[in-house]
Amino acid sequence: MTSSRTIFVTGATGFIGTHLLKSLLKTGHNIKALHRRDSIENLYVNPLLTWVSLLDVENCFASSRPDFVIHLATCYGINNLHSEVLATNVLLPLRLIELANKYGCKLFLNVDSFFAKPNFSYRHMEGYVKSKNDFLQWIDLLREADNKVRVLNIRLEHVYGPGDKNWKFVPQILAQLKANEKILLTLGQQQRDFIYIDDVVSAFLEIIISVNTLPSELTEIQLGSGMVHSVQSFVENAK
Repeated sequence: MTSSRTIFVTGATGFIGTHLLKSLLKTGHNIKALHRRDSIENLYVNPLLTWVSLLDVENCFASSRPDFVIHLATCYGINNLHSEVLATNVLLPLRLIELANKYGCKLFLNVDSFFAKPNFSYRHMEGYVKSKNDFLQWIDLLREADNKVRVLNIRLEHVYGPGDKNWKFVPQILAQLKANEKILLTLGQQQRDFIYIDDVVSAFLEIIISVNTLPSELTEIQLGSGMVHSVQSFVENAK
């Protein structure tokens, strides 16, 4: 077991965040998790877990001085205003990294995705891609202003597993297959690196253990299985 750390997490109620949160708690870490709801009713309960509202974020940093920040919260811009995308993907993490620097945090993990890679072009996600890239530019400015916290940008490949949203590609395909529905696809020659959620969580835990070996400058990690498959072969194997 790793030594106990205090970790501030955003997006803890999402697909990846829910899995990561429970694993962090199992390993004995103290978790401060951001919520943006009117109340914490019906949120996950654990003695090592404290839910923090947006208004109490700085008080939380000042009192608990987290060792790490893991920014998982994201807004894809699907049925969202541009201002919501900007608030979640730029303004929120920018404020968190300022607090991380102010209160002596060791590591800021910013979670990105393959959607923001230059070779991908999804028109309906242009706002998401721009906001993610804009935040990385802000990190460069912070570094020039004597930012002390290590920053790691984790670019996730195509994550799948239980608990994902129904509108996502893999759950949608599995639901259609189970219902024996006709699936309308292109030729499916797009190449994707599909990685299971448990492997993603394991990688996060390993990063936490290895924090002292990470470079001090902004670093990016591509987090996937290391193998690519065509969408067609993935669907055929799923069937």
